[in-house]
Amino acid sequence: MCMKNFVLKPFLIALGWICLVVGIIGSFLPLLPTTPFILLAAYFFSKGSQRFYLWLIHLPKFGESIKNWNESGVIGLRAKIICVISISSVLLYLNLFKDYTPALKAFVSLVLLIVVVFVCTRPAKVKEKLDA
Repeated sequence: MCMKNFVLKPFLIALGWICLVVGIIGSFLPLLPTTPFILLAAYFFSKGSQRFYLWLIHLPKFGESIKNWNESGVIGLRAKIICVISISSVLLYLNLFKDYTPALKAFVSLVLLIVVVFVCTRPAKVKEKLDA
């Protein structure tokens, strides 16, 4: 078991850093998503290095959002609004201004609508813990 952790932890930390770097690059490139890679980095760090995980969730811009998602599956209201507006814009653009096949438009629209439903059905706030 000790040998397993000896090999596994550095591997998880390396995956965490790779995902974090790709996520940061994705914040500048329009087709590369940022959020999934940052969440993956948080997951890998949480399994490989408590120190890196704590550093990541204490970042001022998105640390709280990462922590809320990892611990409670919460997507904040602001993020939900941005998601719905962004996906709606893509759907309008795709269906009104692009000359793709109807099957492709329908498939992409369905996938994006599933994403919207998923995002909108997540809780928007962390539930308060009741003290017994």
